[in-house]
Amino acid sequence: MAGRLYDTAAWRRARSAKLARDPLCEQCLLRSKVVQATCVDHVTALADGGAAFDPGNLRSLCTSCHSEKTVKLD
Repeated sequence: MAGRLYDTAAWRRARSAKLARDPLCEQCLLRSKVVQATCVDHVTALADGGAAFDPGNLRSLCTSCHSEKTVKLD
């Protein structure tokens, strides 16, 4: 399901809305850095029961922070 999720219009809308609402990388902001977000990440992974479109389960990240998180999970 996850692979197909990211190809849906619903995901594109949720992603666009999140980036419009929170355009800066939330992880970088914790480090007092201001970096444009380019990715929307699930706080709780879908595989772990995270809600796909719940705004509370989404966070804006820059590519670097998203990649860093992905590497840690592998």
